[in-house]
Amino acid sequence: MANRKESVLLYLPRNGKKNQLIKVALIRLGVKVKLVTQEQFALTIGDLLGVEEFSEKEKFLAHEEVDNHVTEESELIATLDQEMIVMDQFTSAKIDALIRELRKAGIPKVNLKAVVTQENIHWTFQKLATELIKEDAFYRKLD
Repeated sequence: MANRKESVLLYLPRNGKKNQLIKVALIRLGVKVKLVTQEQFALTIGDLLGVEEFSEKEKFLAHEEVDNHVTEESELIATLDQEMIVMDQFTSAKIDALIRELRKAGIPKVNLKAVVTQENIHWTFQKLATELIKEDAFYRKLD
């Protein structure tokens, strides 16, 4: 995962002012933004980021995992009506700067946020979204 620059995978379920504000905040930070569509949910995070280090075996195993969990995840994803931000190569300071920039722009909290890790880079966007939805539901119950 060496030599990659800061970038964001961004899922925006609908058009609107909030989406434009999110994009502007990311551009102000000088971050490369890749918009993700529902048609791309079966691709791995690494594929979406254009990481060339993935072997064909790793890609096969990642897609095989999707096939095994497709029903549960598809039901959750069908209702994915929230924005999702996946940050790659972000330092803690850059994450803080992004959150400040979003607040400064008056953007309501984006609940589905993740940082790319050695583990989740092999997950599909759909699997990561599913995990974030579950995590968000868990923390909402604690409030």
